[in-house]
Amino acid sequence: YMRSATLNKIYSHLGFCLHIAGDEPNALNAFHKCLYANSRHAGSEAMSPKEVSATYYHMAVCYVRLGRYEHALEAFANVLKYDFERLDIHLNRSDSLRYLGRYEEAHAELDFLAGKQPDFPGIEETRDKIHRACPPPDFSGKL
Repeated sequence: YMRSATLNKIYSHLGFCLHIAGDEPNALNAFHKCLYANSRHAGSEAMSPKEVSATYYHMAVCYVRLGRYEHALEAFANVLKYDFERLDIHLNRSDSLRYLGRYEEAHAELDFLAGKQPDFPGIEETRDKIHRACPPPDFSGKL
């Protein structure tokens, strides 16, 4: 049997290569296998939290490219679970929420990020994207 750490690295590398090649479904499959192999072996053979976080990040990007934003949100949440210092993930989550039409939640992600680091690059640009995507209010029924 192959050591778990080696297996994790093989699946992670394969997933990353497939992701770069644009084969998102097979990349996701490799990333899932990587995380599954990792979860079966604790201790010295397990991936570090940063490696798990990076794997979830690449999975999330694959989901975004496939238009599966709910799955991307879950994967981005797992990035933060393993590396809570990745503030850039809040921009990614905001974009995914915007694509789903969940504008208030998208703004909340940006508000959280701005509360942590007000000068974080991209906050205002992302806020602009939300405003442009948000449909104007319908006042026709209020007359």
